[in-house]
Amino acid sequence: MPGYSRSILLWGGPGALRMQRLRFPGVHLDERTLSIAYTEEGIERLRTMGFSRAYLIASWGFAPEIEEADWESFRRAVQFCHNAGLWVSGGLSAATCVAQGSYQQRDWYAVDAWGKRIPRDSDTYYLCWHDIDWQEEVRTRIQHVIDAGANGLWFDTPSMGGVPLEVKGGLLGSAGCHDHRCQSAYQEATGRQTIPRNLNLRSAESRQYLEWRAGLLTARLHEWRNFAHTLNPDLKVGVKGFELGEQSPLVRYGLDLGALELDELLVAGRLPRIRVDGSLVENAAVLAAAQAENTKITVLSAVGPRRADADTIEPERRFAVGLAEACAMRSSPAVDGREFVYRSGLTLLIQSEYKRQQETISRLNAWLETRLADRVDIGPLAVYYPAARWEWNPLTPLYLGVCQTIIEHGLPFRVVGEGEWHGVKTLIVPPAQVDGLDRRLADFAEGGGRVIALQRMRPGSVGRPLWTGYHPPQGAWFYWPLVRSVSQRVSTQIWRWYRTRRLVRFVLRGFDRMAVETNGPGSDLKQELLETIGVDFLPRADGEGPVLFTMSREAAGIEQWHLVNYLDRPQRIRLRLPGFVTAWVYSPPDSEPGHVFGTELMLMVDEYKVVRLGPEQKTAGK
Repeated sequence: MPGYSRSILLWGGPGALRMQRLRFPGVHLDERTLSIAYTEEGIERLRTMGFSRAYLIASWGFAPEIEEADWESFRRAVQFCHNAGLWVSGGLSAATCVAQGSYQQRDWYAVDAWGKRIPRDSDTYYLCWHDIDWQEEVRTRIQHVIDAGANGLWFDTPSMGGVPLEVKGGLLGSAGCHDHRCQSAYQEATGRQTIPRNLNLRSAESRQYLEWRAGLLTARLHEWRNFAHTLNPDLKVGVKGFELGEQSPLVRYGLDLGALELDELLVAGRLPRIRVDGSLVENAAVLAAAQAENTKITVLSAVGPRRADADTIEPERRFAVGLAEACAMRSSPAVDGREFVYRSGLTLLIQSEYKRQQETISRLNAWLETRLADRVDIGPLAVYYPAARWEWNPLTPLYLGVCQTIIEHGLPFRVVGEGEWHGVKTLIVPPAQVDGLDRRLADFAEGGGRVIALQRMRPGSVGRPLWTGYHPPQGAWFYWPLVRSVSQRVSTQIWRWYRTRRLVRFVLRGFDRMAVETNGPGSDLKQELLETIGVDFLPRADGEGPVLFTMSREAAGIEQWHLVNYLDRPQRIRLRLPGFVTAWVYSPPDSEPGHVFGTELMLMVDEYKVVRLGPEQKTAGK
């Protein structure tokens, strides 16, 4: 990665107050904290927490006569950031705008298959990116960000038109836009008469449309990047929106990460924790997937609370572990300081009641500033990430299940894609159809590598395929034409009600709170994988609970082994090695390392430790 930054995502000023009142009518707002976020007092709190970069919202998508005060607030915030020594990036909403003032009657809104606007929130609607006037509005906003003196620009969760929900391979709600501009452009590009109304991922026509939609989003982002660079060639341009869940980012947003030629990717992360049922919440698998899919982009892991409907009571330890996890994964650590709730009021991380969390972040940021360097992965065990487009649902649970198995049992964690496999000796491969992959696996096996295949045979694979009995829930019923047609119409109406009617939103959020997350493969399948990897596989970190163990090498040849403890308490780690080593152990907030040596290293890991070995050491990573 091109160096470590210590970043925060934040919003504030009059725009934040106005938008939060629009999104959550009747909900109490911490007006003082939201008001000071973009002032000298608020920025000073960011500096005190040790952040080097601030990603601020510059434009919420209000009409110019309404948003004028927001731009002045952002301009002052940029100046305060620079005075405090912070690099700053301005965030834009290019996917939606607020239909108020001079924007109320504009013709640039995306419409669904029935010709109705697609709501995002109250009075906020998705936009058609074929509209010339809206493209010019985005360029005007980019000009404002640059005129304010910002060092960077980022697009907040861009999407071309509506965002669908994938259910058993079918898409509910509106994917993209169905207006006359999009229909004409789609017909010209593909020769088809109309955009398909009922989408499913088994249909060649649906896939063609989704590819076209993703291509349009990529092209627009690159056009706006190029425009920004004509004004400031040094401006860093990024995007927020990659996630690993039940839906492909390409299908959901039209975001084709592999095709993006931008500088930064902001990944919305979760604060790591162990759930009540014992399952692990981590971000390592998501960060690794993003890095594997696009090796040229800088990945930022922005961890923070995921819900804004309950008081934020996250222990300060989880923030430290989230930042440590990002560093162990060679991502830039960041905190999402926006959607915090205190005494049922919407507030921010900079609120004085979060003093303990702020002090913990400050402590770790100060340590990270001087202790870490650029490096490359060298772990001998790796998982292949297939970057699946249309096989997302069956493949992603397999990928996540393998990643969690490795982390839970202290094996060295690494993910590779179509890029470099240097140092990999054992490769776990999901059943993905990737051009050229089998030939590469055959060459890998001929060079002495081990291939562990999941669910289908691969060239050079060890024994039979694993996890043949694990199939995430699928369903044929959704492909029945009548079911898809009715479901599409009903779901589109429910989506509109959810976004525009408070009672419907309250009821559906209640169902969402009762949702049960799936935990992936069972213990028998995990044990099958561990036995195939080898119970004597070294190095490994044996402990009382899950630990993220990554291996990397600095440019000078010095190895770094990172250990991140996911438990809510310190745990003793036995680091078992393939040979004798002598090393230095660094632990935040200590300024001086400890010296250790042996074939087994006994380490007490509170939140995070980094073990550094000189270039003369011989490990399994070489």
